[in-house]
Amino acid sequence: MASNSTQAIASGDLVDLVSSSGSAIIYPSDDAILAVLQARFRADLPYTRVGTTNLVVVNPYKTLANVNDLSAKDYEDRCYKDTSLPMVDSPRPLQPHLYEQAAKVYLLMRRRNESQAVITRGITGSGKSSSLRLFMNQILRLSSHSKKETKLAEQIQALGTLLDSFGNAKTLMNPNASRHGRYLELHFNERGRISSAKALTYGLDKTRLNHLTFEERSYHVFYQFLAGATVAERDHFNLEDPSDYALLASSGTYRLPSGPFSDDAIGMSDLRAAMRTLGFKPKHMTSIFSLLVAILQLGNLQFADGDASDVSAYVSNAPVLDQVARLLGVAPEDLSQVLTNKTSYVRKELYTVILNAQQSSAQRDHLVRDLYAILFQFTVETSNHRLAPGSKDPLPSTQIILLDQAGYQTRGPAGTTSISLTGATPLISAYGQNGFDEFCINFTDELLHSYVQRYIFEDTVGPNVQMVKDGVTLPAIATMDNGACVELIRGAQLSERAQRKPGGLLGVLNKASSSYKSGKGGERRDDDLLQELNSRFGVHNSYVASASGSAADRTLFGINHYAGQASYDVKQFVEKDADLLDSAFVTLLRNSSDPFVSKLLSGPGLAAERHMKDENIVVQAQVSSRPLRTATPILSTFNTVPSAADEHPHLDPSKTYPVTSQLNFTLSEIFASLDRTRVWCITCIRPNDSGSSNSFDKRRVKAQIRSLLLPDVTSRRSVEYVADLELGEFCERYVPTMQGSDRERIMQCARANGWSEGEDYAIGQGRIWLSYQVWKMVEDRLRALEKGGGGGGGASREDDDDDGGPDEGTEYTHGTLEPGQPYFGESADNLLLTRAGADGSRYQDPNMYGAGGLPTPTLQNQEWNEWDKKSPVSPGPAPYSNASKETGDIVVKETQNAVEEVPTSSTRRWWLWLVWLCTWLIPSFMLRYIGRMKRPDIRLAWREKVTIFWLIFILNAVVIFYIIEFGRLLCPNFDKAWTSNEVAQHQGVTDYWVSVQGAVYDLTNFIHGDHSDIPNEPSNDPDTLETLAGQDLTYFFPPPLVLACPQLVTDNTMAITPKNFTDYTPLAIHVSGHLQTQTTALSSSNWYSQTFFPKMKTFKKGPLVWEKKVIAAMAADTNIAKVWGVWEKKLFDLTDYVNTLSLNQNTGSYAFLDTNLVSVFRQQSGQDITKPLNVVLNSMTAANRQLNLACLNNAFLAGEVDFRKTARCQVQNYFLIAASVVLMTSMVLKFLAALQLGSKRQPELQDKFVLCQVPCYTEGEDSLRRTIDSLAALNYDDKRKLIFIICDGNIIGSGNDRTTPRIVLDILGVDPQLDPEPLLFKSVGEGSKALNYGKIYSGLYEFEGHVVPYMVVVKVGKPTERTKPGNRGKRDSQILLLHYLNRVHFDEAMSPLELEIYHQMRNVIGIDPAFYEYIFTVDADTTVTPDSLNRLVASSADDSAIIGICGETKLENEQTSWWTMIQVYEYYISHHLSKAFESLFGSVTCLPGCFSLYRIRTADKGRPIIISNRIIEEYAEPNVDTLHKKNLFSLGEDRFLTTLLMKHFPTFKTKFCPDAVAHTVAPESWRILFSQRRRWINSTVHNLCELVILPELIGFCCFSMRFFVFIDLLGTLILPATVVYLIYLIIVVAIGASALPQIALIMLAVTYGLQALVFIIKREFMLVGWMIVYLLSYPVYSFFLPVYSFWCMDEFGWGNTRLVIGEGKEKKVIMNDDEKFDDSMIPLKKFSEYEAEAWESGSRHSDDTGYDSKPRSRSHAPRSQNASPLPYQQASQSGDYFRDTNMTYNNSSNPNLRLGGSQLSHSNISSHHGQQPPMSQFAPPQLPIMPFGGGPGSVAGSDYGHMPMGMPPMGYQNTGSMYGMVPPAMVPRNTFMPGMNPFGGAGFGGSQSGRFGGVPPSLPPIGGDTRPMSTFSMATTVNPFAGPSMNPNPSDDELFMALRNYLSTQDLMTVTKKTAREAIAVKFPKADLALRKDFLNQSIDKILSES
Repeated sequence: MASNSTQAIASGDLVDLVSSSGSAIIYPSDDAILAVLQARFRADLPYTRVGTTNLVVVNPYKTLANVNDLSAKDYEDRCYKDTSLPMVDSPRPLQPHLYEQAAKVYLLMRRRNESQAVITRGITGSGKSSSLRLFMNQILRLSSHSKKETKLAEQIQALGTLLDSFGNAKTLMNPNASRHGRYLELHFNERGRISSAKALTYGLDKTRLNHLTFEERSYHVFYQFLAGATVAERDHFNLEDPSDYALLASSGTYRLPSGPFSDDAIGMSDLRAAMRTLGFKPKHMTSIFSLLVAILQLGNLQFADGDASDVSAYVSNAPVLDQVARLLGVAPEDLSQVLTNKTSYVRKELYTVILNAQQSSAQRDHLVRDLYAILFQFTVETSNHRLAPGSKDPLPSTQIILLDQAGYQTRGPAGTTSISLTGATPLISAYGQNGFDEFCINFTDELLHSYVQRYIFEDTVGPNVQMVKDGVTLPAIATMDNGACVELIRGAQLSERAQRKPGGLLGVLNKASSSYKSGKGGERRDDDLLQELNSRFGVHNSYVASASGSAADRTLFGINHYAGQASYDVKQFVEKDADLLDSAFVTLLRNSSDPFVSKLLSGPGLAAERHMKDENIVVQAQVSSRPLRTATPILSTFNTVPSAADEHPHLDPSKTYPVTSQLNFTLSEIFASLDRTRVWCITCIRPNDSGSSNSFDKRRVKAQIRSLLLPDVTSRRSVEYVADLELGEFCERYVPTMQGSDRERIMQCARANGWSEGEDYAIGQGRIWLSYQVWKMVEDRLRALEKGGGGGGGASREDDDDDGGPDEGTEYTHGTLEPGQPYFGESADNLLLTRAGADGSRYQDPNMYGAGGLPTPTLQNQEWNEWDKKSPVSPGPAPYSNASKETGDIVVKETQNAVEEVPTSSTRRWWLWLVWLCTWLIPSFMLRYIGRMKRPDIRLAWREKVTIFWLIFILNAVVIFYIIEFGRLLCPNFDKAWTSNEVAQHQGVTDYWVSVQGAVYDLTNFIHGDHSDIPNEPSNDPDTLETLAGQDLTYFFPPPLVLACPQLVTDNTMAITPKNFTDYTPLAIHVSGHLQTQTTALSSSNWYSQTFFPKMKTFKKGPLVWEKKVIAAMAADTNIAKVWGVWEKKLFDLTDYVNTLSLNQNTGSYAFLDTNLVSVFRQQSGQDITKPLNVVLNSMTAANRQLNLACLNNAFLAGEVDFRKTARCQVQNYFLIAASVVLMTSMVLKFLAALQLGSKRQPELQDKFVLCQVPCYTEGEDSLRRTIDSLAALNYDDKRKLIFIICDGNIIGSGNDRTTPRIVLDILGVDPQLDPEPLLFKSVGEGSKALNYGKIYSGLYEFEGHVVPYMVVVKVGKPTERTKPGNRGKRDSQILLLHYLNRVHFDEAMSPLELEIYHQMRNVIGIDPAFYEYIFTVDADTTVTPDSLNRLVASSADDSAIIGICGETKLENEQTSWWTMIQVYEYYISHHLSKAFESLFGSVTCLPGCFSLYRIRTADKGRPIIISNRIIEEYAEPNVDTLHKKNLFSLGEDRFLTTLLMKHFPTFKTKFCPDAVAHTVAPESWRILFSQRRRWINSTVHNLCELVILPELIGFCCFSMRFFVFIDLLGTLILPATVVYLIYLIIVVAIGASALPQIALIMLAVTYGLQALVFIIKREFMLVGWMIVYLLSYPVYSFFLPVYSFWCMDEFGWGNTRLVIGEGKEKKVIMNDDEKFDDSMIPLKKFSEYEAEAWESGSRHSDDTGYDSKPRSRSHAPRSQNASPLPYQQASQSGDYFRDTNMTYNNSSNPNLRLGGSQLSHSNISSHHGQQPPMSQFAPPQLPIMPFGGGPGSVAGSDYGHMPMGMPPMGYQNTGSMYGMVPPAMVPRNTFMPGMNPFGGAGFGGSQSGRFGGVPPSLPPIGGDTRPMSTFSMATTVNPFAGPSMNPNPSDDELFMALRNYLSTQDLMTVTKKTAREAIAVKFPKADLALRKDFLNQSIDKILSES
């Protein structure tokens, strides 16, 4: 064996390891092969043969010396061109090489005219792609000789460079791993020259476009472009470092390992050169690079969760969004919309899923993946267009197929380190788990391995079949078969014929993906898939279920592949296999302004499924994982094409398929093509896991040797034949001169050449089989003869170097392709504009899509040679008609884009003038570029917002300024003056004040020190200080008169004798100058002026002030006898001077003051003596006057008059007190309004009919179920309430697994199979948004003994709607019901949806819609208490002036979080104080939509209220294009509806009923709370602005509601000022700068004390605690929320339909709408016409039934008008004219109260057999259409639509009550009489009888005998007998009989005299029965007494 090994090492052929010992053949082992490969690897000989067709390549991880042009030339010369026979002196044979293998393949192809195929196989990192590249280059070298061929060869090589850049990436184990499958065809002409090529790619790995694991890179092209971009490109695209892109930075690896191809900049240069070679134009390349940058930037987008659960996430880095949108050519808002909302298509309906931040990131990732995938397809197809043959060109004579796909890989230890190969492989990997993409790679590799294995070893596959048939035996080798694993993966297949639906594991995955695609897969779809796999394949040998129960293993399963075990994480398997692209992306990008992006998404790379009813609507899309072209048919040796029976079926290119099914199908097609070739195999081996160039890991290599079955292959290929000829053909070709039979001639040839039979050749029954060496030997002789010109049967020379014509051979213009091939003969610029169907038919317009009914840029039978020129947009089908045309009686008009000019009001113009005045400093270009506000209307709204914010800021500043500073301006020293009493309050140790000489001093920082210079007499004696604190110390510091009155007093010893002074602290007296008896500092004559006075000035606080009344009182007091007066507001006290004069008997020296001056003081003491004193002063000389005044100021100044009481200083307080009085009065009134002492009233049960309206949007199932159940459980007559649910769009809310309509229908128990036809109606919306479709469902809902009728309206929208289909907002849901009731009230024409609602109300539910008197609005997250409705109705019934009433809404989740806790108190106060107070005036300004009751019409004359035209017209305003309107209509619909009611019905009342209670769910996070309050606060502000100008609001005196509305508005606006002021007060009080604000504290105490008193009186003790919580959060409510709200006043969505481009005298509006809307698009019809047509088309006539009856006398009702209806005002007249609809008084005025005749039922109860074919679901409306005419099927959904219709029809009755169908167990509890059907009628009677739900009244009952039964129904009529009597004066007997008939049908326990009288009034509508009330009452008593 050692010699064999040495020989094998030397020869490089593993077959040399096969040896024989006697009769036994010894085959090589794994170790023997390992030793040979290792020895050759060490010698830099990585290539080793296995026979002829197999080559083993051990990846050298370096460039070898024998891989160069010289070596290639050497192999070409010796292995291909050399035709000489081997001689003894011939050079040694060349070592095995890829070049040698290429020569063999090419020679066989060339000489035998046989197509060849080369397959590379091996695990990842084994060098398959690089080996195949070397092989291909050598083939091209051999086959290209002319310039044309050389150019083509360069293009094919460039294709390899292109595919490597766009399709290869660095993985853990391979720096250049193929991440796609590549099927490359090289086409050759009959001379063996390269003629064309084609590349098919499939299975692109998309995971590395989202997130990379450690040490991995994404596709090379990203790094190459960033490294090799030009300066211009860097500037244009704002390119950054790879680390700045989230996608590339996710792994932290940016460069390739060092090596020959590791420089990305060089790689970019090579890529540019390759693209130029392949014909990519510069603009194409720029577009490609632009898309690459967009993909990178998309990865940088970040999302944040929205403000509420019904709001999608938003892009948090808007600048990145803008850049991406610019690169993609779309609007940023539109891109953000499709990124944060997902569109799905289930059961023929589109619906929207609202995405959170995490889901939005996944949506973005999907877009990134598919954008790159379709870009990759584009690059491939652009290259193919340059290389591939035309569809009309003949098929290539021969082909060489190169198949390369990603090799087996696993992130587990077995795939990353060879050490794990020695033991069991764990399921857990340090590099993460394998995912879906690894599974796809491994299963395709498994199938490829199986194909190669069968090709080599099975005698029933490939050439082996022919050999066995011919009697040639091959070595029988037992080998390891991977068939079990293949069977596990794809199921048992009888043949390789492609199957659309595989079996096995792929079949299970296919089924799960199909369920996901159809919307059936839930959130646990991956877990369900794993469970299904475990249950089905758990016992399969190749399947490994997760062994451990740990959380990490719970989602894993494993497969035993041929190369080892791999575990897979099942997470996202289903979603990735389905691989659906949101159709909204398709619509958006097809509309891109960038033609490249637009056309890219319009090409065949995108499989777009169309709507079943409209081909223009894309509902599901997918970027195909299969090749876009089919493989070129391979001709046989005899130039025959495959038979039709061998042709594979094709996948429909317009359909979406699971990825695994596509890959499985693709491989089946590829294998079918390979079956027609001779297959060569290049087996590649990875020598180590580190990528080291000289490392040979025996464990790793041995594992590959074993898994690739190299020992078995070697054994099998020990005998191998590559050529076969018939015996005669061989003799004719090679030994034409030999004699004998064919076999004899062959034997002679064999002996002559030394051939060994069974080894070098074999002779079968009719053919000879030759090894390659033998075949080449004999063929070379023939070739030599041909070269030498010796003939050769006319064969041309092989290697002539003719040019082959001019060098334009690759500039093709192709024609039609073969079937299945997707491209046609356009230029390269139009690659993506055409598509072929499965049958090869050409789609002229493949790009039609559903956004607005417009096509994408499309090809109109012409070519577009410029990518940057947009294709013309064909008109396309309009949504309803292509032109103005008549459809029946309805004229459908086509409107055009136009600029509409809307007049602007003067108020609006003034406001805009103010806006620009405030914001002119901010230029528009800054808003456009910095603020990213592209549209002028958005910029204007921002300016309005800034202006409003600025005005509010000024208002708050004014309020704060007025409170704090305005008083100081009027009275600057108000806080710098003190009375003696106020000074006396400052006696503390740290607050020590005194007054001296009319001034106040703060001596706190002085008196505590000892300042005495007299021994043993300290100045800071505590007793002394305590005595003097707060006192007037003027007498303790007497000024020397010589200093005080200079020149007037000259005697140093003169002193003033005090009159009213008691010397209680003699030591404190500071006598100075000559009067001082002790020797101290006081002895100084200047001590007072130079020491005392300057020192005291530093402690001065202000003047000592005296009130005038105090001054006068002390002057008048005989005990005090003050002699003082006020001069110039200063108080001078001469009391002591006068006293001194008296004591000294007016001695001249003591009379130093002017006697006249003193006289004035004496005569007018205590008065203002300014005038008389001025007279005296003026009479003096100037010098004398100055001396006297100086003396007064220095010696006799007592202070100043207290100026603080003047009007100037008090006016501020008066205003504040007045405001406080108003506020406190309102608080007291609110307090009184809130008291309402006494227990709750218990009103009797009401009998009014009530519509319980529930609008829902994205609420969850629990919330919806609680709401519906609470309505069903109301203590209210079940048959008199109707739950009317309106689902606002097909939307899946965050956290929901189904659409909201589906949740509602499931709760109500509606059959999921029930799918009524969508019907037209008009919505509130701009342009085409006004057109909407809805579905109607109705039935009975049973809950806890209640059986309640319900009706569900599902707004599904037009099929063209992508985002939130059908959604138009809550306001539209309200208008839908209001407008319908308006049509009912006025008996006006209705839309199809309204007609169906009418029909189902009347004929299915069984209640005439005109009966309903109230609308009870409840939000879908609100639960109502059982008595609430009855209380609200009772309050309204008691006061007919009430048109709207609300109850108290409490929180259901009050303790969930801090943010809910702070709302509890606020909710309570807003109801029990605010609403209770407003209710006193009958003017509750906000009736919350979550819990309110509205009166439909007045109780007396039936005047419409909430359904009046004026309300509907104003409330249904579609053009919401200003900031004010946005805040009114979009943020606070409920409040604005209340505003409209108060505006148009000012004499009526809106009230609050505290006894009616509901519970709602409050926001639980600050973000949602802020978002909610932003809407509420801004809506409140704008609504109050509307209300404050209404003059009619109720009130008295100044306490009018208008005044309080103004107070509320002002209070809302200045909330921030209150917080600022409170903070200011706290600060100034804390630092002692101000006294305690007693009034403010009193007001606060009163405010919250009264509130607390309310709680205590009402025994709501918990609310005291909630009040404390609220007070703690006061800054949140009063500052942060208002400021946030005011600044975010312009944050709402702006539609794109109406674009306001300028406002001046007239507002210019551009209608930018894809679909035009005209009111005539919605056909209108009165119900009477509908009813008549139902009879015309549906009733059985006499000649139909065989009955002999009179002809029908009923005439056809006239149609409604054809003119375009006015929006929402199709009434009898405009305005508030009304119709008398009181049921009691005037039944004749209400044609809706029909007592006979059943209508055609469109509920699913009826069985329709009409002749009219069903219409398209979304077709243009034509007449007659459903529901107008009789048509098959149903257009409505009733709960009982599934009931069998086989029962015999029952007798006719006048009601279509659904209750007639209720089984006994479901009879409503509120029955009239035991055993009676509650609404009368036979069990299955009513409108369900007969063929069309009823027969004319003239026909007798059908169906045999039926028991007589009352046909009275309280649901449809009040009259229990035949029609009404028009007798204006019925007799007493007639009245008595009518009463008897009526009472005989009633439950005597519930009937009242009032209801009986009302019934008689309906019976005799023209009679005035008011005067006969007593008679009727007596008759009732008599009848009851008799019964």
